[in-house]
Amino acid sequence: MKVSILIPLFNAEAHIESTLKSCLKQGVDLISDIVVVDDHSTDDGVKVVHEFAENHPGLNIKCFPNPNKGACAARNFALEKAQGEVVQWLDADDLLGNNKLLNQLELLRIHPNHLICCRWQRFIDRPRSSNYPEEPAVNLATELSPLQWLKEGPMMAVHGWLAVSYTHLTLPTILLV
Repeated sequence: MKVSILIPLFNAEAHIESTLKSCLKQGVDLISDIVVVDDHSTDDGVKVVHEFAENHPGLNIKCFPNPNKGACAARNFALEKAQGEVVQWLDADDLLGNNKLLNQLELLRIHPNHLICCRWQRFIDRPRSSNYPEEPAVNLATELSPLQWLKEGPMMAVHGWLAVSYTHLTLPTILLV
C-alpha cells in the first residue's frame, strides 16, 4: 500500500517546507504522491513547493491551483487527484512524527477495514518547545462506524488518521493506536 498525502496550501510559505520535509522523512517508498492544492495564496508558498519538488525528484509532488476557493474545496480537489490506495490528510503547517506512516500502514495491513488513528499534539512556532499536552488517540466504542465517528466523534486533528482511499471506502470499524 502506498499513501497519497493531500495538502491544501494557503499563505503557508513559512511552514510548507517543514511540512514537506516531514513527509520526506516518512520514506519515499511509502508515498505514492503528495498533492498540494494552492488555495489562491498571496505569498510564495507555491514557489517553495516547486523548489522542493525539483530538489526531491523521488517524491511525486504535484501542485495544482484550487479551481474553487476554501480549504474544503482544496481538500476535495486533492482527493480527486490522489493516486495512492491510502489517504493522509495534512495541513500546510502540520508535521508528521517519525515513522507515522510506516506504523499506521502496518496496522492497516493487519486490519484493512479500519480507520487508523494516533495521538497528536498542538504547537506554536517550535514543536519541541510546545507547552501543549499530547492529545490521546480517540477513545471510541468499536460499534461506531468511521462515518459515525467523523460526524459525531470527538475532535481528531486531520493529520492524525489514515484511511483507505475513498474509492475503497467500506470501513466498518475504527482501530486506535
